[in-house]
Amino acid sequence: MRRLTVLFALGLLVYLTASCGAPQTTHPQAKQEAPAQATSVPPSSEAPKPAAPQAQPAAPTQSSAPAAKSSGASVIRINIGTYPDNLDPQQMSFLNEIQHASLIYEGLLNLDTNLKPIPGAAEKWDVLDGGKTYRFTLRKGLKYSDGQPLSAKNFEYAFKRAADPLLGGQYQSSTYDIEGAEAYGTADPKTTAPEKLKELRDKMAVKALDDTTLEIRLAKPVAYFPYIAYQWFGFPVREDMVAKGETWWADARNQIGNGPFIMTELKEKELARFVPNPNWHGEKPQVDEIQFRYITESRVYTEAYKNGEFDIILLAAEELETAQKDPVLSKEIVRYPGSCTQALFFNMTRAPFDKKDVRLAFAKGIDREAYVRDILRGLGVVTTAWMPPGIPGYNKDAGANLKYDPAAGKAAWQRAGYSGEVKLTHASTSRIKTRFEFIAGQLQQNLGFTPVLDPVEPTTLTALQKNIETNPPVTLSGWCADYPDPQNWLTAYWRSTAYARRYGYKNADLDKLMDAADVEQNADKRYQMYQQAEKTLLDDVVVSPMYNTENAFLVKPYVQYAKTTSHDLSFPGSFEPWKLAIKK
Repeated sequence: MRRLTVLFALGLLVYLTASCGAPQTTHPQAKQEAPAQATSVPPSSEAPKPAAPQAQPAAPTQSSAPAAKSSGASVIRINIGTYPDNLDPQQMSFLNEIQHASLIYEGLLNLDTNLKPIPGAAEKWDVLDGGKTYRFTLRKGLKYSDGQPLSAKNFEYAFKRAADPLLGGQYQSSTYDIEGAEAYGTADPKTTAPEKLKELRDKMAVKALDDTTLEIRLAKPVAYFPYIAYQWFGFPVREDMVAKGETWWADARNQIGNGPFIMTELKEKELARFVPNPNWHGEKPQVDEIQFRYITESRVYTEAYKNGEFDIILLAAEELETAQKDPVLSKEIVRYPGSCTQALFFNMTRAPFDKKDVRLAFAKGIDREAYVRDILRGLGVVTTAWMPPGIPGYNKDAGANLKYDPAAGKAAWQRAGYSGEVKLTHASTSRIKTRFEFIAGQLQQNLGFTPVLDPVEPTTLTALQKNIETNPPVTLSGWCADYPDPQNWLTAYWRSTAYARRYGYKNADLDKLMDAADVEQNADKRYQMYQQAEKTLLDDVVVSPMYNTENAFLVKPYVQYAKTTSHDLSFPGSFEPWKLAIKK
């Protein structure tokens, strides 16, 4: 799903049985559930100034508390943390970005709370040609939040925009299962004539057959494609809104969507407001308003929660023990399994991490057990595997070569022979500083050198990580489930045309193995191939897994929410936000 930077920073699990054997499979209309959730493009240096936002009441700064609940209104106030770097569905990739979009928009398909594909904007889908063609039938009478009709053409525009090489969205490679998408997406816009780019775009096999029918042809049958149809990069943004400029998304008035809520206000690093969308086809939201705030200091937002100024907050590890001992807060703790792997990610184009021995030294030189026990207060499970538990093909023994071994780590560091400065770049909050001070202490104690802490403003850090030229040498980040398939953890992230670009990692043999696994019809063999791909990745030490996450929140007792899933990462019930309610 999604990137999770430590701030925090987006595949879920359950294998979707392939329906490629039959000439046609029809999925009848089902009860509407769960809007698509999600998990970028390097920021433009010449982005036009967005239209002036509407005048709004003051919102809290980093050190001030949020405004009190509106009198007479049913309002849920949630602290989301880091302010989004980008709110363009075809460019976003971080959890905090995707959470906003999942309130405003709806994809062709959704997932239910068992994480299986169900109808979304499309009331059904047919699988044709042995699994190579998907035909989506939209619900009749769909409208955008401003009342304008929504048609299959809007989805055609969205998927082609997601592959656009001029846009260069972070999830661009996830469209490459579509016939013609890779040829279009990998074309160099600097050397390819505009007319040729248009020709390639037109050949991308996404086509509105009429107002309610969208046909997508695949380059090859893949069992997981319904999950691709549910993701946020296929959300039907309006072309007339995008035409307003590169930062069109920064003005709430341009976020005209087809989801359960309407964004009515967006104040940078302060406040976002969402109200029910009367034109949404699904279940009517039970609250009058959802508010997001962006306080990153856990001490500040926890005090605000205790003062009754928030209804839901993330429970930071640093606040866990205090909350557990508090007679009131202890009853308001909500914990459930997560779907993320937190890890050290290495930019292999930046010294000294261009050397495998350096990467190996970092992997072996940090005591994961101590980190989870002492820093996270037990909110996590130590791992050296990339894929988390619950993913088909999960191997608890993966990454055994990366296990904590300070003597072997120091030997690897000495073999590398590096004597220059090493920066540890991290979000500039006191909570994250504490975590990196621990890591720095481990490296000093076990490898024998003193790294330099490099704090960066949280939103800025998310932007830096989206571009290999600015991606720091080493970061502590994460990947969370987008959909229930190991492909989301291997091909979607580590293929050389995908997120691997951020780290300068390209392994042609690994690409071939993952491509073959994507189309393998025998499930057991397919999982074995992905396991081999994971082993290759970890043997190359491009990433060093640290722990699997657990979701923990403080929730006021009067807040009612839907069944939680491992996908509910921003707040309990985020998978079905229309069910959030204030208990009477």
